Amino acid sequence: MRVLVIGGGGREHAIAHACARHGHEVLCTPGNPGIAAHARLIDSPQDTPTLARLAQQEGADLVIVGPEAYRPPAWSTSAPPWASPPSAPPAPPAASKGTRPGVRRSCSATASPPPRTTPSATSRPRWTTPRPSRPPSS
Repeated sequence: MRVLVIGGGGREHAIAHACARHGHEVLCTPGNPGIAAHARLIDSPQDTPTLARLAQQEGADLVIVGPEAYRPPAWSTSAPPWASPPSAPPAPPAASKGTRPGVRRSCSATASPPPRTTPSATSRPRWTTPRPSRPPSS
C-alpha cells in the first residue's frame, strides 16, 4: 500500500516509521531528516488543493494528515470528488481532556470505569497515621 503522510513533526515521524515497518511504501511532505530514513520526501506547496493533487498524482492509497491545520473544514471543502472524507471525527476541545469532569464524561461515554481517586495533598492518608508504639521485643 502506498501511504502519503502530510506533516513533519514527531507524530508524523512515528506514523511513517510504523507504516514502513509494516511494509508499506511511505511518501511524506514536507517531512524532516528523521522521516527521510523511512519515507520518500516530496517537496510540495502545503496548500490543500495542491496536496489533494499530489495524493492523486502519486497514487496514494491512504493519506494521513498530521497537522490540525489541514483538517476540516479546509480539507473537506476543497477535496476533489474522488477523495474520501476524513475518517476521524474532530477532537473535543482540549480544555475538557484533563479535567476531572471531562475524564468522567469520556469514561461514561465509553462505558469504562472512571479512574480511582487519590487523596489530595492537604488530606492525611490513612496509611501515615501514627501507630501505637510497641515495647521492644527481647
